[in-house]
Amino acid sequence: MFSDDRSDARCHIDDVAATVVLTGDFDLDNSHEASRAFDEASRTGLAVIADLGGVGFADSALLNLLLRLHHSHRLFIAGPLSAQLERLLTVTGVAPFLNLLPDLPAARTAAVATRP
Repeated sequence: MFSDDRSDARCHIDDVAATVVLTGDFDLDNSHEASRAFDEASRTGLAVIADLGGVGFADSALLNLLLRLHHSHRLFIAGPLSAQLERLLTVTGVAPFLNLLPDLPAARTAAVATRP
C-alpha cells in the first residue's frame, strides 16, 4: 500500500490478475504512489487491472503511467470513471485505444477471457 493524505494506491494479486486500486486525486506531486503499485503489479506477469472507480482527479502524470503500462502489459481499466478522468482520456484521444470497462467484475472477466 502506498498513500498520502490525498490518495491511496494498493496492489492485490490473485490467480486472475494484479489489480491496482487507486483512490483519491493523482497528479505530478503524488503519482509516484501509483507508479510503485503499478510496478508491483507489472512484475507478476499477470494481466493488470487499474481500478480507477475511486479516482476523483488525475492529470497527465497518471495518464503517462497508464499508457506505458498499456504498451507493455495486458491492461484493463475498471470504472466507473469520474467525469474529469473520462474527459482526460477523451480529450487526449487515448480512450479508444485502452481497454475501458464499466467496473471491476467486467475487467476481471476480460482478463480471464484474454489469458494467453
